[in-house]
Amino acid sequence: MRLILLSLLLLGTPQVATAQGKSVCIDFESPLALGTQWDNQPAGTTILSTSGIDVKIEPFHKDSSSTFIGTVFIDDKTIILHPGQVIRGGVVNLLFDFRGAGFTAKEVRLTFNDTYAGANGVNFAVNGDGPRIAKLQAYPSLGGTKVDVGTIQTHGGSISVVRITGKIDTVEVGGAEFALDDVCALE
Repeated sequence: MRLILLSLLLLGTPQVATAQGKSVCIDFESPLALGTQWDNQPAGTTILSTSGIDVKIEPFHKDSSSTFIGTVFIDDKTIILHPGQVIRGGVVNLLFDFRGAGFTAKEVRLTFNDTYAGANGVNFAVNGDGPRIAKLQAYPSLGGTKVDVGTIQTHGGSISVVRITGKIDTVEVGGAEFALDDVCALE
């Protein structure tokens, strides 16, 4: 049952058309050039702004007292069922700010590939509630929203499809080693 649900979520993630609302996705394709890289940027640096969504660098929290800002880059090593470019990072978080999208985001979907096999390799926050240090599925609600996560284990990590519902201003996600694709906001 879990595999069927995850398959449906994986197949449904890029399709964000809604019957009545607006939607926008960041898929990290052109005009972003393969190999574009941001190294050790100051916290709060906007690295991408598209369709009113700002993507900013934030510190990765290894534990409650240690933070780091590493590297983010555009890569062509795909996440399963998601061909094309992705954004990858190491010891860094990315904050997606949806407040400029021209509508209130009531749902956000993203595909997250955790390639770090160690414990507590992921940071996750919604609407400033966090970042929490654990696996994505550890928090069914954050920042006044509901969080659904479907995860499959892969050799050397995991792939998760995350669906957040409620009023969503910001989502922050990152890890020791990760890739993201198809970050979509829906009205």
